[in-house]
Amino acid sequence: MWLALGQGDYQFSLTSRIQLALQGLAKQEFIQFLEKLLAADYDVLFLATDPAPVQSYVKTMNKNQLIEKLRTN
Repeated sequence: MWLALGQGDYQFSLTSRIQLALQGLAKQEFIQFLEKLLAADYDVLFLATDPAPVQSYVKTMNKNQLIEKLRTN
């Protein structure tokens, strides 16, 4: 909740708004977004979809591996 307050989300609705926006997003649009986001000058991108598990690990992929995985799934 502190994060929401820090972002001015006093209705605590950001997660719901993000979910609604993603529902209307086509897979190809998401891939295009990631291609722009993964510019050459970015070393790291954290993409979280769930809370971190108790025993966590970090999976790494380079830009080309991620784009290929998205296209084949």
